[in-house]
Amino acid sequence: IQFASASGRAMNGAKRLRTSSPAAASELSTIQIALVDLVALSTGRSESDVAVALGMPPSVASSTTLLEFGVTSAVCAGLRSRVFKQLEAEVTSFELLTTPFCDLLQLIAEARKQDVLLGAAIPPAAAPV
Repeated sequence: IQFASASGRAMNGAKRLRTSSPAAASELSTIQIALVDLVALSTGRSESDVAVALGMPPSVASSTTLLEFGVTSAVCAGLRSRVFKQLEAEVTSFELLTTPFCDLLQLIAEARKQDVLLGAAIPPAAAPV
């Protein structure tokens, strides 16, 4: 297991995200950017304000939770829906509000993989008899 920032750069003494490959680091970076956009859209704050509060830049994910950032349960309901639709990951409102941002990225990445493993394909219709 390699340790890297969400951008894939090596970090010294900073909060680290576990990645198993450069592709995983790239996926976390993509999720991080998308989640910051979704939080900004849901809260009405600028993307730069959200990014700074949650530890971006310097691409070091923060241990701040969305609840500490000021996201309410009402806002979280909309955010959860957006995460489900746009990031294709199912997470609970409790997880969104109380999981530190650096761990939330990993949680969303794992939820996306879980959905792929379970598959949501509709089985083919049975042939008429």
